[in-house]
Amino acid sequence: TLFVDSSQLDDDQDDVALMNSFSAAPLVHVTRRRFRDGKIHTRVGDIIIVINPYTYVENRAYPNGIDYPIVGGALDKSLRSRFSRDQQPHVYSIAEAALTELFGPANAKSGTRDQSCMVSGESGAGKTEACKRIMKYLAAVVDIERHSADGGATPRTARHSRSIDDLSMEDKILKCNPFLEAFGNAKTTRNDNSSRFGKFVKIQYSGSGAIIGSRIEQYLLEKARLAHQGPNERCFHIFYFMLAGMGASEKKSLMLKDVSEYPMLNFGRCTTIDTIDEPQEWAEVQESLNVAGIDASNRKDMWKMLAGILQLSEINWEDKHSTTGDAEATVTNKDISQCATHNLGLASLPTLQG
Repeated sequence: TLFVDSSQLDDDQDDVALMNSFSAAPLVHVTRRRFRDGKIHTRVGDIIIVINPYTYVENRAYPNGIDYPIVGGALDKSLRSRFSRDQQPHVYSIAEAALTELFGPANAKSGTRDQSCMVSGESGAGKTEACKRIMKYLAAVVDIERHSADGGATPRTARHSRSIDDLSMEDKILKCNPFLEAFGNAKTTRNDNSSRFGKFVKIQYSGSGAIIGSRIEQYLLEKARLAHQGPNERCFHIFYFMLAGMGASEKKSLMLKDVSEYPMLNFGRCTTIDTIDEPQEWAEVQESLNVAGIDASNRKDMWKMLAGILQLSEINWEDKHSTTGDAEATVTNKDISQCATHNLGLASLPTLQG
């Protein structure tokens, strides 16, 4: 049982660390009350607690939407101050605090020390969306600084579409998200777009505040999801995106069939998701890979590998005894195995002995 001192709860406190009584009880009470009032962010010192609303937020606490003042990727420079330490908490506040410590206050780039932002939480807590918003804010701030330095040139997000060579470094970093999520995310019982891997993103800045490079490392990919998923869960998104979005001629060349034909995609009996437009996601994955420098030839090899994995899941094995008395397993549906070996670039599948 959690006991709350009501004398500490009279005001709408947005920073639990400033309360006289700091313990689990007032923390839970304040975050619950703020959430019921439509405020999904609560501050605990330098930490921002975000309660996932599982819907886009636009209410009296966020009258212009949860992403405002970043609209279409553009940020009004005069509005950066609303995310300073003494203002209402927001996930953008984390990014603003990191930039302030990295360069000093806005327009006073004195330079201090490297910064890191950690996003953690259980499955379905909203880590993926929080990471994307932090990166979006970092990119938007760099863009308005460039906009000012160029004497008022049109910000990148207000320009018409440009070639890949013309994309800024921050554009390229943001555009990597679709293929990272396609290959590493999946539907779980808690979340339609759950990251099944850990991610470390390193963004490098010049002394003038421009993003000059980035490195993304992944670890702890949930490989077991390829072999089995629980009820109402799915394998990794990329397989469903590919089968829903790929053209008929390309699917024919890879000898692909309907999603219902592949056992590894049907363990959870959930091959579609109402909240995901899979053909559109497939198009975004293609663009994302192109921006990342993965050309059409390499993409084709990737699709052949994915097709081969799907076909491996169809293969049936039969136990037999060899002339030496050892048990061995042989493939019974050789037509399927030939499709798999062709796409994977193998001469044949090995015979398993034991």
